Amino acid sequence: MAKGVSVTRHAYRVPDNEAPFFNFAKDRQMPPSDESYVRTVLDKVQDRAEAARMLAASATVSLLQGKDAPAAGRRLNQAFLIDAQQSLVYHGYAILVSEHFHDHKFADELMRVAARMNSPDPSLIADHGSVLLDLDRPTEARLLLERAAKANPNSGRVRANLALAVYLTGDRTRACHLLADVTDQDVVGHERDLELLRRRVKC
Repeated sequence: MAKGVSVTRHAYRVPDNEAPFFNFAKDRQMPPSDESYVRTVLDKVQDRAEAARMLAASATVSLLQGKDAPAAGRRLNQAFLIDAQQSLVYHGYAILVSEHFHDHKFADELMRVAARMNSPDPSLIADHGSVLLDLDRPTEARLLLERAAKANPNSGRVRANLALAVYLTGDRTRACHLLADVTDQDVVGHERDLELLRRRVKC
């Protein structure tokens, strides 16, 4: 673990190198193929912080676009070993445990750690808000999503999540106003979720 960082131990029924922090195994070693990949990355990107961020970003793409959780877990653990001070490592772990393992409570913990680490990604606040919605904590989610919407007013995903948080905290009128400008093109891949949200809010 990075200096000054402490998280709750969580283990998942997958190979250790595919779970956050290698499933907290004592022997945190990568398979030879992963070690070779990391050496290749460090040969090309000698700044360890930049290399770790690059791997963590690649993991997020693997998970959210490719739906490849094992690859995402391996990349995040590689990034963790390269530079455990980078926010994107913990941010990526949080997305992994939320999206793949459905462990939203641990995801919340990891998002909070990510906010304290080096170079937080602008998407962190919005992603944390989404996790809080999954935990049925709409008041907390709304505070974060309001900030995310101000920082990125053109994001349909953020506006949709904010609309849900606003609705759950008792303001249906504003929720409908937020949803009015969200189109299917704004939430490609989640059009069904948007339709269900509109029905739920009754806009």
